[in-house]
Amino acid sequence: TTTRSTDSSLLTPRSLPKYHQLKIDSLCFLDEQRLLSKSVDGAIMVLNSQATSVQAGKLKSWRTKQGARAARPFAVSDCNSYVCTGSDSGCLTVYEISTGSLIRTLEHKRSKFATLDIAFSPSMRSIVAV
Repeated sequence: TTTRSTDSSLLTPRSLPKYHQLKIDSLCFLDEQRLLSKSVDGAIMVLNSQATSVQAGKLKSWRTKQGARAARPFAVSDCNSYVCTGSDSGCLTVYEISTGSLIRTLEHKRSKFATLDIAFSPSMRSIVAV
């Protein structure tokens, strides 16, 4: 059985691009009211999914250290406090979601390949990337 929503505040692919200048490549709900989105130019935004206007919808935004080279998926920690982004060179960056502050950059000297996927361990003691 398919359930259809008639909620007019529902975010749709057509409503999201107005927040970003370029194509969105990753999305993740942080909770019922906050949505994390990232575009191919490395712009990350925390959006209010219940907002009825663009101004009220954007809660926080920042650009990843890698910029356009960050056109890769991201991972959000289980506590929804941190986001880790990958890059074309395999470099990882961890940001605090509430402030957009860079927490840590992780690089492997021999890494030359693009990040394809990222995961936080449940304890948040480790991050794995391929």
